[in-house]
Amino acid sequence: MSGHPPEAAFLEKDSVGTISPKQHVTKAQLCLNGRGGFTYVLAQVEYIVRSDDTFTYLLTPDYGVIDLLDPPDFQGIPGFNLEKRKDVYARENRTPTLIADRAPMQNREDLQQLLRACDMDYWDPLEWLILTPTRYIGDKFWFRAVPEAPMQNPPALDIESAIVNAVNSPQAVAAILKAICESADLAVHGEKLGDSQKSILYRTLMPLYEKMQRRFTRAEKSGSEMPVKAGRKRKPVDELMLREAVSRFHAKEWSAEQAAESLDIGVATFYRRMKELTEIQPKIQ
Repeated sequence: MSGHPPEAAFLEKDSVGTISPKQHVTKAQLCLNGRGGFTYVLAQVEYIVRSDDTFTYLLTPDYGVIDLLDPPDFQGIPGFNLEKRKDVYARENRTPTLIADRAPMQNREDLQQLLRACDMDYWDPLEWLILTPTRYIGDKFWFRAVPEAPMQNPPALDIESAIVNAVNSPQAVAAILKAICESADLAVHGEKLGDSQKSILYRTLMPLYEKMQRRFTRAEKSGSEMPVKAGRKRKPVDELMLREAVSRFHAKEWSAEQAAESLDIGVATFYRRMKELTEIQPKIQ
């Protein structure tokens, strides 16, 4: 096994068209498992190694996604000062902390064994981070390959279509949040949303999604009706969650008790609210 990619792997030209030296480029997405259980794509990382053994690391942050995160989920990217808000961070002939803390270096005694475990026959730290199932225990970062075209630039997700085509409310909200966290394009009536608009949408939908997840989890664990005090005031119920509970009840996924539990109301109240929803449905349509 060699310490660099085979000669055939090197490109004939670099990004500005210079013929010498030849170079090999590995690209990856820097990801983080964060709030809501979603994957947040924080940056693209490139490792450029040349035939003369010089190398460059490039990190291109996606501030639209990074700005969605708060401590303790995200406290910066090791080795890069994101407060400078650079479009691209470059490291020439030195391995950034982000990589050095996670990938085996060339002088490691068991390097060949680690490469074979990933079916690799040459040392490429970024490629190893993409392929290895090993995760660094110090944070939630991990790497994955950059999607190939045409998946690299998929069409924008139309929010209205996502809602209409979803099986239920949590699925619709999850589809929108997933797109935001992975920096995918979102559109409303054909108009793409900017980062600030996606941020507002994220901060509106995420608490609602987490609330739905908590209630649905609680409902699935319990089949008993919660006690309801007589004579209490009418309790407000989130309409999206009510529609979801009614949908699951009609699909026989939940009992009336579970549906009521998800809404934090009694069974009798659930039946009343379901009837009210049915009566106003024609007006909505």
